[in-house]
Amino acid sequence: MQWAPTVGGGLAGLVAVPLLLAGIRATVERAWPLTVSRVVILCLVAAVAGGVAFAGETSMATVLVWWLVLVPGVAAAAVDLHEHRIPNRILIPMIAAIAAVMLVEAIATGSWWPLGRATLAGAGGFGLFYLFAMFTGLGYGDVKLIGVLAAAAGYHSMQALGATLMLGPLLAGLLGLVLLAVRRRDDPLPLGPSLLAGAGLGIALLAAAG
Repeated sequence: MQWAPTVGGGLAGLVAVPLLLAGIRATVERAWPLTVSRVVILCLVAAVAGGVAFAGETSMATVLVWWLVLVPGVAAAAVDLHEHRIPNRILIPMIAAIAAVMLVEAIATGSWWPLGRATLAGAGGFGLFYLFAMFTGLGYGDVKLIGVLAAAAGYHSMQALGATLMLGPLLAGLLGLVLLAVRRRDDPLPLGPSLLAGAGLGIALLAAAG
């Protein structure tokens, strides 16, 4: 792991916290009181997400794609925990930003396969979980988030794609078992935070292994 860029990514994540707070406040439909504990948690998660995005990476385009996914994803996860939905006001700019980065990188380098791989991965992840949502209670915001995460992971590598698609649902399942164990069966389980945590964990594991 390259510590200098990782620390830089973490600091960048911290700098983004005011934008995250603004994004949350702009997208929640119910009152979202700003408490010290929530600010501290957002700072910690944003710093970890930003740092993870830089961990072990050498391609600045890949770094930027992950940063644009994971750090705004913190705001999306906060809204999901509060209102059990993932807002398009966060997802759509996220999709546009990472698509622009990928396209500019493809034009600049003349290498189009990473963009094509990301497009196929995003469409495949979205389509697979869209079909799953038709027969389950999976929300369509979660489906769109999975498509974004799959595109970012596919742009990174096939290993990152596999880790992202496996670890997110696995973490959600483990959390569900924990809730059952403590007899909180009626508690709704937002999937967005688990999906984002799975993506971040997958990158961290790949960076540590590499």
